[in-house]
Amino acid sequence: MTNGVPVRGIELRYLLTTYLFDHGPSTVDELVAGLACQGFDIVGRPSKAVSDALRWEMRHYRVARSGVVGCR
Repeated sequence: MTNGVPVRGIELRYLLTTYLFDHGPSTVDELVAGLACQGFDIVGRPSKAVSDALRWEMRHYRVARSGVVGCR
C-alpha cells in the first residue's frame, strides 16, 4: 500500500469509468497507473481489482472491451 486514498468496490468502479470517459481506451496497467498518479491506491491486487470492477461495468453496458477498455 502507498500513501494514496484506498479505493475498492463502487468507488473504484466510478473512478475507472470516469477515467475511461476522460482519457479514452486504456489497458488495465494504464488504469492502475492513472489512478495512482491521481492519488488513489487500489486495495488488494490492483490488476485483479480493476479487472473485477470492469467486468461489473461491462455487464451494465457502461464500458466495452476492444483489446483495451473504453467507455461506450
